[in-house]
Amino acid sequence: MQLNRVHIAFLCFAFWQGGCESLRLGQALIAGDSDWVQEGGSESRTRATDDLPNPPLVERWHYNGNAGFGHVTPLLVGNHIILATRAGEIHVIDLLSGDKIGVASIGDAIEGTPVLASSRLLVAPVYGGKYGLVAYDLVKGAREWGIEDAHHEAGLLLLGDNVVGADEWGVVRMLDVHTGNVHWETEIGSSIGVSATPSLTESGFILVVDREGVLVLLDPESGEVISEHDLGLAVLNTPSLARDTAFIPTTQGVFLALDLITNEILWTLEAGNPHVRFAAPAVGESTLVVGATDGIVRRLALQSGEVLWEQLFDGNISAAPVISESLVFVGTFDRKLAALDAQTGEVLWETELEGRIKSPPVAQDGILVVLSEPKDVVAYVSEQLAER
Repeated sequence: MQLNRVHIAFLCFAFWQGGCESLRLGQALIAGDSDWVQEGGSESRTRATDDLPNPPLVERWHYNGNAGFGHVTPLLVGNHIILATRAGEIHVIDLLSGDKIGVASIGDAIEGTPVLASSRLLVAPVYGGKYGLVAYDLVKGAREWGIEDAHHEAGLLLLGDNVVGADEWGVVRMLDVHTGNVHWETEIGSSIGVSATPSLTESGFILVVDREGVLVLLDPESGEVISEHDLGLAVLNTPSLARDTAFIPTTQGVFLALDLITNEILWTLEAGNPHVRFAAPAVGESTLVVGATDGIVRRLALQSGEVLWEQLFDGNISAAPVISESLVFVGTFDRKLAALDAQTGEVLWETELEGRIKSPPVAQDGILVVLSEPKDVVAYVSEQLAER
């Protein structure tokens, strides 16, 4: 349903007193094709990359983030890591050295993954407090705009010079990243809000899934609802998309593939326990991998959902994996970080961190970045690279 009026309040941050800021890069960050400027590395949330380091790995550096991270994905742009925390801080870290470049506070907890737009504007979803979205100019070191009374737990979708967010009241908005002006807003009728990050289908529609498992496709030009489908299963984590198929994790022991054109369920995988929660998956050209709270990482056939292999860990898995065609990296609540052979599921390498891992790892230029509770950021590189 299209809303007839905009109920978003704008403010000039030059006069907003709040938060201590010491983050000013002075120049724009130029994003390349392989950079992670939004969750999952792409609009379809594939979490796939060719930049994974070959095991065995060694620790390259360790950084203190000063607070927990929620389920956010770090952003990787060139040699910069951009990290949001539950303390409402934005950290920019040097990818090669782990040195702090700067920190800015926007005041309230950030649960979902921000996006980096126009090489300088970081738009963050805020959970709690007065403002639900905040845009921060990394070059000037100043907050540009914000919207009131629209709390966001889910991450954001970047579409060119626009950003799409779905808030706690089931309202989806597209905004101009430069000005915060609202192009459209649509109430999808959700009674319990959205936790999964919106994504973009191959056909060019915006996919939003609420916590009750209602999937809505929206026209990006108008916000008009194109179709709606009720799975009847709760969804808290973000699906991955491939060829207009959504691979959807639920909290009720079911993982499934849905054709977004016909709304036909192509296949389902049942964990055998209705209390098992599937994590967000990762999908490549021929690889689909998903973990779950039963401690099992599974590789599935894209077309049929057949289980090609399983690997069991002691701790439950709530973080999405990161994959290539040959490797899978996964973190567990039991503090384990492991590299698996993507073809066989064999554990090639494993290490133990200081805290639980519930945020997806990311990689750039052979450097794997992992978030570990309660506040640690750890970078790993191939042992061979470290010896050079």
